[in-house]
Amino acid sequence: RQLEAEDYPVAVALRKFLREKVLQQEPFSLETRRLNSWLLGIKPELDVGLTMPQMRWIVHQAWLGSCEYLGPVRTDRIFAEVIAEMEKKTRSEELSPRVFL
Repeated sequence: RQLEAEDYPVAVALRKFLREKVLQQEPFSLETRRLNSWLLGIKPELDVGLTMPQMRWIVHQAWLGSCEYLGPVRTDRIFAEVIAEMEKKTRSEELSPRVFL
């Protein structure tokens, strides 16, 4: 959301990049369709049951796409801000958002 506020065309391009990568994996699974709906902006919340390797793969693809569209310095800044925000929201949970990096 922050990226959309800063640079909407880049956010759209990055969502498209991620959709293409995700749909190449398992295009007809329920989880892929839910993820696709979220990336299209149809669903505001991401409601999928993915394994840790699948989540890491998605975050890695987001990282690659961000580096391509934003450059590594801006990507580092955005990822650091997102992780810090997520850590505030998930302090009571056992899983740190950093495990996806």
